Amino acid sequence: TQAQDVLGRLFPPTVWEEEGEEWVQWVSAEESDRLDVITLQEQLDRRCRERNALQTGICTVREDMYQQCLDELIRQVTVGCAERGVLLSRIRDEQRQTWAAYQTMYDTACQLSMRQALQLERKKELAAQLQALEEEAAVLERSVSELKAKHDGIEKREMERRLTDEQRHKEEVNFLKKGNLQLTNEIKRYMA
Repeated sequence: TQAQDVLGRLFPPTVWEEEGEEWVQWVSAEESDRLDVITLQEQLDRRCRERNALQTGICTVREDMYQQCLDELIRQVTVGCAERGVLLSRIRDEQRQTWAAYQTMYDTACQLSMRQALQLERKKELAAQLQALEEEAAVLERSVSELKAKHDGIEKREMERRLTDEQRHKEEVNFLKKGNLQLTNEIKRYMA
């Protein structure tokens, strides 16, 4: 029948192998009544409780349960009217695509905010490091200035000492030359 063909397209059969035999499970084409819908609702509630699905917020367990329930409702509608089932299936697929797009945007936004938070933290760390390095550079510059002033003072004193030593040395040499000249003249006088 048309409903079975549509069900086969909307819900492809499940194929598995067990003990060397291949098994195929098709979706039921049985019509449902009001009691089936009530049973489906009770099963949904029971399974959500058993799997500890959250009542509110994002819950993948609850989402999975509701997806299975929606698939069963689409199956039940398709058995009664194939066109309605196809339309509901299209709406379900569009809703899933929209949800996936929202999930992607959410994940992207989370990643972006995480990157921005890390970048901000890194900027704060770098600013603190820069300030510490600038303070250290200022201390080192003062130290260099002090050492340069010490060096200039030592160099000036050393230059003055050297000039004084040279002057004293010249005076000693001149004194010794003068004394030597006097002794030489005296020796020449005694010898003459």
